[in-house]
Amino acid sequence: MKTYLLSLGILLILGISCEPEDSAETKPLAPKLIGADSLISYSVNTGFSFEKGTGPAEEGDGITIRWELYTEINATHFILYRTADYEPSGLKPYNFKEIARFPVLSSEVQNQYRDTVSFEKDKLYFYQMTALSGKTESAPSNQVFYSVSEKPIITSPVNGETNVSLTPQLEWKLANGADFIILVRKRDNRELMWAYITFPPSGYSTQNQSLIYGADSLTNPTYHEGTITKSDLQPNTVYEWKVISTKLTSGYDRNLQFYTIFAGIPTIPSGAMTSWHSFRTKN
Repeated sequence: MKTYLLSLGILLILGISCEPEDSAETKPLAPKLIGADSLISYSVNTGFSFEKGTGPAEEGDGITIRWELYTEINATHFILYRTADYEPSGLKPYNFKEIARFPVLSSEVQNQYRDTVSFEKDKLYFYQMTALSGKTESAPSNQVFYSVSEKPIITSPVNGETNVSLTPQLEWKLANGADFIILVRKRDNRELMWAYITFPPSGYSTQNQSLIYGADSLTNPTYHEGTITKSDLQPNTVYEWKVISTKLTSGYDRNLQFYTIFAGIPTIPSGAMTSWHSFRTKN
């Protein structure tokens, strides 16, 4: 009996000592987040970056989370966490919750996730990410945060409006002063008809803004506002338009930023956008 117990004890000791060696998994390296932003880019083939991406496909206010190229060969998935809870002193976030889990992709252009939910205006949202290898999760990444700006409200032409002029007056409102990008495209094939950058055409102190479709550059050369593309609207055709509010630098840099958007380089660091509003032109 003593011999049996002794042998059993030895086996248990050996089993316990061997168990970590059999089940332990090496933790993958933690990802490194670059930042959270609302950068916008445009491609003739794929449209605007806020319509496509790793994240949810629906259009809306969005926060883009980006990370450095990840080369950990054992990791298979990323887990993204978000919270809006934080201690004001030192901006210390807590209560992170998983919002997405997706495969690790090797291409550098895929190192981003577009988070599109019903964000509260000017509220801070914090993000962190981990990598997953089997069932083993890495340590959390660094944390980044972002807040969504107030978006404009389109007042004319509104969604579904008909018998619209071929040179309609586009009207919107926004309480806070901002720069604007106006986009008009065909609804059926998304062909971009007009893209225009401008300081508030009705003035920074005015909530209601308006601009005639196809307007030439305004007279004040300080702002370097202008048109990247312009085509005449056709009769009895459905178009849709959008307003993006943003804060751009003044002078030549502002013009340069606008043009590089349409070269596929995302250069708008913050802002908010309306949904597409469709309208049909008159016969």
